[in-house]
Amino acid sequence: MGRTSELAPLGNGRAVDTSTGEVLDLRERPGMFVYVPDRPRWGEGWFMAIQEAFVALAKDKSLSGRPMRVLTYMMGRLDWDNYITLSQVEIAGELDLHRQDVSAAIKLLVERGIIQEGPKMGRSHSYRLNSTYGWKGKTINLRERRKVEALPGGTTTEGLPKEPAALLD
Repeated sequence: MGRTSELAPLGNGRAVDTSTGEVLDLRERPGMFVYVPDRPRWGEGWFMAIQEAFVALAKDKSLSGRPMRVLTYMMGRLDWDNYITLSQVEIAGELDLHRQDVSAAIKLLVERGIIQEGPKMGRSHSYRLNSTYGWKGKTINLRERRKVEALPGGTTTEGLPKEPAALLD
């Protein structure tokens, strides 16, 4: 295994390699190698997020308070291929909200196109996070999901692209 080093920024686009003392001009390099450990430290609780979507969510004034709390909780419990299998009672209990408030928040999130109703699981609905906002799963499945998602006018929120090019390149 090769050596790993850390870079300490010096400012003005320069950094020092702490293992060798070499001063590097980062402006002259088209890229840098980054050491990634064999096992990610973040475990299983991760998903890809689309930055433009988070900006759009932050600007959406209808998503303050309870709806944003419910969305954040649902995103935190996101399952593979963007499925969310939580009952409204469970969400209400975890967030110390009334079930009716959770129901209203979910209705708003569905109306805004942020989450989509999925198949019913027993007495509860399942949901899916719209892939415009983030994805948990294989990229090939994301491409397939994007083919079947019908987004009115090509956007889910004003100015938010249907398919950010950088994600699929």
